[in-house]
Amino acid sequence: MSLRNLRKYLNVCEVKFSFSFCYSLAFIIMLIVFVSGTAPDSQNYIKQVYATENRTSSETGPALVFFLTNPTGNFNATGSISSLVMVSNNNNNRTADPQYILSGDWNVLASNGNITDFSANFTMVSINGTDRHMHSITNFSSNVVAPLILDIHGTTFTGESDITTDGNVTWHAIQTTGTIARQDTIEITFNHENVNNHFQNQPIYGVVSSIQEYKEAT
Repeated sequence: MSLRNLRKYLNVCEVKFSFSFCYSLAFIIMLIVFVSGTAPDSQNYIKQVYATENRTSSETGPALVFFLTNPTGNFNATGSISSLVMVSNNNNNRTADPQYILSGDWNVLASNGNITDFSANFTMVSINGTDRHMHSITNFSSNVVAPLILDIHGTTFTGESDITTDGNVTWHAIQTTGTIARQDTIEITFNHENVNNHFQNQPIYGVVSSIQEYKEAT
């Protein structure tokens, strides 16, 4: 191969290489721009799906979104109780150790701003597996005149209820407060002096499994 032909061949290779390199570089840039543009939408979609599934197991349409983001006095909420009763460590007042495990379920039904039913059933057992017994919150009666409203931040309701132990009423007409926070958790508290400090003056915590709009049958 002559020197002139060799130069022509090298020039052709250089052009082909430059074109291929530019094409690859442009493709990579386009891919980065595409991924960057769609990533936030994908993350938002995942968050929306998680939030919807976390709040309810039934409807996922616009009607449910409207219901969950607008104040209402008509709803049916259910969930589970998963809580611990802690006791202070005798050697160090700054720390506490779990003494009892609480596990069960709860339900709140509101109609026209009034709590028509609030109940809970849960097992209470020592962490060493002894002293297992059942508690129920029954016969709830609201003592608040103002109508109850559930909004995106949640709601709080107070009243009196009976607390049973293994089916027998242990404490009658106990001041009871329930707080649903951001439609995700619930906190239940009692007048602990009236229940002999059975729960160590600590709230009972749970999570929300479902919140649905409640409509009375006509």
